[in-house]
Amino acid sequence: MEIRYSPVRFTAGLLAAVIGFWFVFWEPGPLDESPLYAIGPLLLAIGSVVAAIQLSARPRTGVAGMAAPAEIDAWLALVYSGVLIAWLLSNASVFTVSWMGNTTTSIALLQIVVAYVVISAVLRGRRGKAVQEDERDRAINRSAARWGRHALIACVVVLMVVLGTSPAHRLAWATPPAVAFLLFLALLFGWLLENAATIVYYWRDRR
Repeated sequence: MEIRYSPVRFTAGLLAAVIGFWFVFWEPGPLDESPLYAIGPLLLAIGSVVAAIQLSARPRTGVAGMAAPAEIDAWLALVYSGVLIAWLLSNASVFTVSWMGNTTTSIALLQIVVAYVVISAVLRGRRGKAVQEDERDRAINRSAARWGRHALIACVVVLMVVLGTSPAHRLAWATPPAVAFLLFLALLFGWLLENAATIVYYWRDRR
């Protein structure tokens, strides 16, 4: 069944996703262990999927018509990785103690990740048999991947130096969950920089 673009549906989905983002960063207070706290990630997932489907059905004109699929994917990944990093930092006190200690927070993290995976799959599915990449895309992907790899290496080296040169009495904070949290942030930061580099390379190529 062909899906037609509707500005109303696109706006409604985008608004639901924005409200979901707000709920994700909202301090739950007494709702901490309540199922109501899942409203944020749920709205984020549903709204993002609706907006993504409508965006993929929208006639491609102007800059959108010139954008390669990999560039659109990079924008999506940039937004989600940036939001995920900000959300993890705002909940660092939870994840540096135990990743599974707060079930509600862990479920919210899982829902954010699942929302990104679903949106990516929807966008790929809507493209059908269209050409996904060519030589230019592969060249940009290789160049951008180097930025992400270098960022990840730099983060690991910094963590290694801090852990290796600090006196033992100053490493009380370096529990296994805390180190795992920092390594996860390093992975996300590398991914963030890779997608930012991808966007910049495509922008320079159009100029």
